[in-house]
Amino acid sequence: MNILMLGWEFPPHITGGLGTACHGLLKGLSQLGETNTTLVLPRLLGGEEGGFASLVQAGNGLAAERPQGGEMESERLTAFLAALAPDADASAAGAGRVSGVRLMQGAYEGHSIQEALSYAAQVAALPELAAKADVIHAHDWLTFLAGAAVKKRTGKPLVVHVHSTECDRALHINKDIFRIEKFGLEQADMVIAVSEYTRQVLIGRYETDPAKIFVLHNAAEFPAAAPSRSPERMVAFVGRITHQKGPRHFVEAAYQVSRRMDGVRFVMAGSGDQRPVCEALAAAMGMRQHFEFPGFLDADGLRSLLSRADVYVMPSVSEPFGIGALEAAHAGVPVVLSNYAGVAEVMDCVLKVEPSDTGAVADAIVSILGDDELAAALSAGARHEANKLSWKKSARRLLELYRMLSASGKLAMAPLHHSTPMVTENE
Repeated sequence: MNILMLGWEFPPHITGGLGTACHGLLKGLSQLGETNTTLVLPRLLGGEEGGFASLVQAGNGLAAERPQGGEMESERLTAFLAALAPDADASAAGAGRVSGVRLMQGAYEGHSIQEALSYAAQVAALPELAAKADVIHAHDWLTFLAGAAVKKRTGKPLVVHVHSTECDRALHINKDIFRIEKFGLEQADMVIAVSEYTRQVLIGRYETDPAKIFVLHNAAEFPAAAPSRSPERMVAFVGRITHQKGPRHFVEAAYQVSRRMDGVRFVMAGSGDQRPVCEALAAAMGMRQHFEFPGFLDADGLRSLLSRADVYVMPSVSEPFGIGALEAAHAGVPVVLSNYAGVAEVMDCVLKVEPSDTGAVADAIVSILGDDELAAALSAGARHEANKLSWKKSARRLLELYRMLSASGKLAMAPLHHSTPMVTENE
């Protein structure tokens, strides 16, 4: 079976879980040996870890200079959507119903609508790849326009894979990103959500047909370093330092922990628009000397950090999955996990909290730091849960879904339960 996969990033050049998940699924598919997969990226930067799939750059890569955006960008998007599906509703009416807040422009990691449009045009200029494909698989909104364009040209079935939504990422929803997401979901023959949590977001906020949404949990294969913990305890936060990830909740909880326990350091690893806010907040609380802000960590840096951490905290206000919690579990680090994280569907041996209740977050951290038996039990239990998951198992489930589509081109005859979790039986 030939798969045309459309992605936006790939290790080692990643900003979050999207590239990690694409890498894991491609590796898992290659282990099964039943597909030939080509991944088209906006640009190849060198050193990509793709020995198990064919990696292709779209055109000459996207231009480094980004357009201004605004009304002109929105008008281009409207024209593109109308050309693809003249009868489709390309309005952003749903965005207002979703957010209830003022809509703003430019809301996702600095990438523009025009980049998504350019990528779609460049992918469409690769007709030989599209012609060979049995299934088109597009990852997240930046590739949805390209996926829809290839489907229109070839008639091949389209899978859109939702790793996160604008409703998760943004405090102020970008109406055009919302339009692209909704359009992609409507054009898709099948939708893959990374959790039941995300599936419910797609049904409730994007009005996606529940019959075509399937849950495929992520995994993590993390070769942890040997523990090197010191007498000074360490509590770690790893991820984009944006509103979605709840970084201010982490700083506020850290302050409460510091008033109850001595000898605790806090590490906030990552980058994002809330980093200077969090640094200023830590300083204002008299906590700056207890905090480290090392920036984005590569794989080796993450392994080193987790080898020294005593607690891993994920206080996200909306987390479609949360691969980082599985990586911490593989490293033997007890996890404090937001109630609003999809990974909670596959992890019970964690302390789950309401992230905005910073007192509860602090209580969970103190409980782990102050009780070695609890910490050991959480560590062993979470590692066991993480070991049940693998990218090969995720890929096997994905292959089942591909076969359904390639056989029928639609889901009318699909026999599988739409929220079936990933299998965990022995391989």
